Amino acid sequence: MNRIYLHDEIKDILVENGNQWMTSKEIARLVNERGRYKQTARAKTPDVSSSQISARTNNYPQMFEKDESKRIRLVKGQTRKF
Repeated sequence: MNRIYLHDEIKDILVENGNQWMTSKEIARLVNERGRYKQTARAKTPDVSSSQISARTNNYPQMFEKDESKRIRLVKGQTRKF
């Protein structure tokens, strides 16, 4: 099975939700429910936190944008599904 990267899982979730603005908490809940992304063995918990979602989206400004409420969506042109 191919490894799923967190930023790809976030992108997939946003595409499936019509690229609507979503909070990091909402995205984290969906990542955990889907169960496709697995954290590394050194993670303290198997669940992804909203702070991890926020940090990862900050690391990919070419892929994700945030509004004044810190909700997240894909930047224009990033809405193709894998």
